[in-house]
Amino acid sequence: MSHRYTDVDRMILSRWTEVVGLRGAFDELLERMRDVLEDSLAKLAAHAQELGYSCDHDAKNPSFRFWKKEWETKTWKAPGVSLLVKDFAPMAYGRVRDDHPWMYLDIQEAGKIKVKDRLAFGQAIRSALDAPLRAKWEVADAAIEDFAVGVISREIDDAERLRWMSEPQELQRFMLARMDEAQEIVPAVNVAIEQVGRR
Repeated sequence: MSHRYTDVDRMILSRWTEVVGLRGAFDELLERMRDVLEDSLAKLAAHAQELGYSCDHDAKNPSFRFWKKEWETKTWKAPGVSLLVKDFAPMAYGRVRDDHPWMYLDIQEAGKIKVKDRLAFGQAIRSALDAPLRAKWEVADAAIEDFAVGVISREIDDAERLRWMSEPQELQRFMLARMDEAQEIVPAVNVAIEQVGRR
C-alpha cells in the first residue's frame, strides 16, 4: 500500500466538501432509482401474470424471476425451474456484476419438482430445442446443471442500462421482450420435465 497521495487523491482532498456532498447526493439518487425500479418491476410482474407466469423480483439486487405454474412445487408453489433476468441496471447499482443483461434458465432448484439428475435434465432441455434455438440459447461458460440455457444481451451496454433508469418504460420494453423470447424454450422445458423429472 502506498503512503503517498495520487493526483486523484489530491484533487479529492482539495474539494473535500464538494465530494462529500456529491457522495450524499449519489446515495439519495440510488434510493430513488431503487424506488423507480421497484415500481417498474411491479408493473412487469402484473404483465407476467397476464402471460401465465408467476414471478418475483428484487429492485435492490436487480433481478426478475418468472416461471410457469407447471414448473413449481405442488405444495409450496415455489419454482423448481425459472427464468432469471439479471444485470439490467448500470454498474455501481446494487450487485450488478456483468457488462450486459442476461437471462438464464435456472434449474438449480429442480430437485423441488423431483428432478434427481440436473445434468441430464439440462441436457434434455437442450436436446428438445431445434438447432437454431439451441445455437441461440447455449451459453458456453454456463454450468448446464445450474443454468441449462440462456441468452446474453451483448448489444446492451452500460450507457443503455443507465438510460433505462431515467426512462423506465424502455426497461419495461426490454423485459417484456425477454418474456416473449422465453416462450421459445417453454415447450423444451415441459418435455424435459416429462422425460427426466417427476418420475
